[in-house]
Amino acid sequence: MSTEAFLISLPTSQAQRIHKDVSVVRNLVTEMAQDSERRLSLDEAWAPLHFTLTGEYPIPRQKAAALGLSWNEYSLENAIMGGDATPFLGAYGPARYLPPALVSSLADQLATIDPVDFRSRVDPQALIQERMLPDGWGLETAPDLLHEKFQRLKAFYSNAKARGEGVLIYFA
Repeated sequence: MSTEAFLISLPTSQAQRIHKDVSVVRNLVTEMAQDSERRLSLDEAWAPLHFTLTGEYPIPRQKAAALGLSWNEYSLENAIMGGDATPFLGAYGPARYLPPALVSSLADQLATIDPVDFRSRVDPQALIQERMLPDGWGLETAPDLLHEKFQRLKAFYSNAKARGEGVLIYFA
């Protein structure tokens, strides 16, 4: 079974609660079980999407710090792997929260990436070499599948920014 990534946009009024009470995050994850305007499933495309956006292997911010790796607080690596840890543990470490200011910055950065340019960045051979190409994805279909997920990620961050919301990232 593969690990899937999910993003949920939420009002800042919930931000403090998610850092203090694991049940709040658990309830959000359960309530947002279906894709909606406030929930995005990246399925198993999260790793190749991160790699294509950043050129880096996907490592959560907390793990990067523990390994002594540098982390740019406002880079695109935060779109999937950033944020402050919450007490909710998912399949790939703790769920993480991005505050509205960072969500706004990420939305602005994603908006500058032309979809055609993004599609041309997809390197299926590199994804195979890095063992990030999801099962069932072929060399020919990977660019189209990642392009679609990129478009959805871009729209998700744009909508969260427009609402002034933060983003919760978790893996299942």
